[in-house]
This record gives sequence, structure tokens and C-alpha cells, in this order.
Amino acid sequence: AASRSAAPSSAPQFEARLPLSVRACRSLLRCEERELHFSNCVLGAASHKDFTVRNGSEAPLSFRLVPLLRAGRAISLAFTNLDSGAPLRAGGVEEISGFSHARLRAHLTPHAEGEHRAELLLTNEGDADSSVRLRLACRASSQPLHAKLHAPPSLDLGDCYAAVPRRARLTLRNISDEALYVTLSSDAP
Repeated sequence: AASRSAAPSSAPQFEARLPLSVRACRSLLRCEERELHFSNCVLGAASHKDFTVRNGSEAPLSFRLVPLLRAGRAISLAFTNLDSGAPLRAGGVEEISGFSHARLRAHLTPHAEGEHRAELLLTNEGDADSSVRLRLACRASSQPLHAKLHAPPSLDLGDCYAAVPRRARLTLRNISDEALYVTLSSDAP
């Protein structure tokens, strides 16, 4: 029994088990828009549309903008972060904090006439299941299409007297797809 000296034991001398509670949270990428229409584009001139990317969780969101352009490169795309004014690199990683959003602007420049389609893939770097495809549609021509306004040719107020207000209704209707800004002015001094 002399050969049996006290050998170190390989079993741990002390073992404790503690309950562990973990909550895993993934970022959740959301985009309100599903399609951006760029109508009445002029060849070589950039048109823009704004869209919002939202993070629907408390975990920070890292995402990429990946343009999926068809062969022929009939259009080119660029992106800007409207909150910071900084240009975004296609394929570069952008970050949004928890329960926040980023306002982005897509700049599309057509290089050929006709109808063009592309897709923009917004990939969530933390969860591929919450990626979004945004469709882009463009109608381009070599000549600008002017916005059309439907209004009466004149507005007749009848007999007017000094210091007596007179009302008339003027109805303006924009019959195009583009925003129209109207300024009313008078030729009276």
C-alpha cells in the first residue's frame, strides 16, 4: 500500500450550478415601400425617390444596399442618407440603432430610352430572413415630359368694389404623376 501515494484527483473539487437566463434579440429590417416608380425620367438626368428603412427591434441593425441591375446597364443608381446627407456606398454596411429608422434617397439616372426595371436588395447582416427586395421601375425618354395642369382659362370675379371682399372658387387639378407646385400672384401693384 506504500505505492499508493496521494495522487491528484482529476475530478473537480467544487462544482456549482447556477441558473442562467438569456434573451436573444435579432434586428428586424422593415421597409414601408415595396416599389419605387421613377416616371418621366430624362436621359442622363438624375431623378430621385425617398424611402424609409426601419429597425423593428431593440438590437442594432446592420444592413447592406445591393442593387440588382440587369445586363446592359441601362440605368445607374446612387444612394444618400437624408438624415446625415452622406452618400451611401452600394454594398457598404449601414447601421440603425434599435427601434429607429433611416431615411434614404435613391438617385436613378437612365442611359437608354424606354421602360427599365431593377431591384434593390436590403440585406440584414444579422438575420438573412428579414431581408427585403425593393423593386424599381423607370420610364425614360430623351425629352422632358411636362406636368399638366387642368384649370379654367380665366377667373372672373364680376363687378368688384373697393373694401368689399369678393370670393370665387378656383379648382386646379394635376393630371400628371409628378408633384406640381403652384404659385398664385397678381399683376396689380
